[in-house]
Amino acid sequence: GSPQEAPYLAIARSMTPLDGPKRLARLNKFQTAAQVFTVEDITAGQINAFAGTDLTRLPKPEAADTTTIGFVWTPNFDFVTRPVVTVDYYDINIKDYIGTFGGQEILDACYVAGRADQCAKIVRVGGTLTLPGSGVQEFTTNLKYFRAEGVELGLAFGVNIGNAGNLRFQTNLNKYMTQESQSSDLNTVIDCLGHYGNQCGNPIPTTRWIQRVTWERGPFDASVLWRHLGSASVEPVQVPGTFPQFANIDAFNYIDLTASWEVRKNITIRASANNVFDKNPPVLGNEAGTTSTNSGNTFPSVYDTLGRVYAVGFNVKF
Repeated sequence: GSPQEAPYLAIARSMTPLDGPKRLARLNKFQTAAQVFTVEDITAGQINAFAGTDLTRLPKPEAADTTTIGFVWTPNFDFVTRPVVTVDYYDINIKDYIGTFGGQEILDACYVAGRADQCAKIVRVGGTLTLPGSGVQEFTTNLKYFRAEGVELGLAFGVNIGNAGNLRFQTNLNKYMTQESQSSDLNTVIDCLGHYGNQCGNPIPTTRWIQRVTWERGPFDASVLWRHLGSASVEPVQVPGTFPQFANIDAFNYIDLTASWEVRKNITIRASANNVFDKNPPVLGNEAGTTSTNSGNTFPSVYDTLGRVYAVGFNVKF
């Protein structure tokens, strides 16, 4: 970097709680006492980051221990057709998984735990992390582990309703039991179960399900889909700096409608209306998560952002 940047690079690489008065006196030649061991409040909710791979420290392959146990039951009931019940348990534990230390982890490890190796990843320019050339080094590397555990339940069956046709019911429910990771032995475990934020990204509700009921009669069919997302809250480490109204997301329920008509064997018309009740997504502010997941003050990959959406399609086979 430039001569102006160099003193601050040295500061970032040498800050530990064990520095003595002489060290502090030398550091203070370049910044005030109030700046030592501190980082200013980043009003945008994000800081600059250096991304990529350190070619001198290439990550090694990951190794995963995966356990899955499944159960399928197909009973024979007179009053329903083709009933199927499935239960699946999964436990996925990835060791040395390839990822990056989070910016929050690096800052906490330096400014709270006083780890010199993590302070070395913080590049300050002019004593701040907001000017061009400054930021946190988040290079791809091997992290300690990532674990996901849960249970999935599936249920499907049909009911004959005489001249009115048939009804089909299908339900898939997922119950998350564990969603956590740890970057190293010296870092705390990041528990993302039921949380969202700068480290976890998108909300991970403990419970999610979809339930569809379909009516079929001749060339017509229509269905109602119920999508449920459980509640979630911001990561505990972010609670003190989060506006209370942005710290929690209530459970969300969406209703979608679809219908189709097979006009001829080679022509089908379809129509749909998603988010029938026009539910607005949760508004969370731009500091509730990383910019890769939090866009427009919400999480667009999880919640419907366009409100009610209509669609009409034609399928023609030649």
